[in-house]
Amino acid sequence: IELNSLKDYLLCYRDVCIVQEHAANRILNDLVAVCQPRSMKITLDYKVRGGLHTAVTVEHNASK
Repeated sequence: IELNSLKDYLLCYRDVCIVQEHAANRILNDLVAVCQPRSMKITLDYKVRGGLHTAVTVEHNASK
């Protein structure tokens, strides 16, 4: 995936009201559909809001 395209794709989530875990799953599903990897792991590391730091990790493994 070309880096600039990935950045543009991720920026489309900037102003969307979506639960962080749901965003991580949606992004993973989209990337798996495009790349068809054997496995993939993504971590979304959100900036601190309201004093809470959030990091969400989701994984895909085609062999399971």
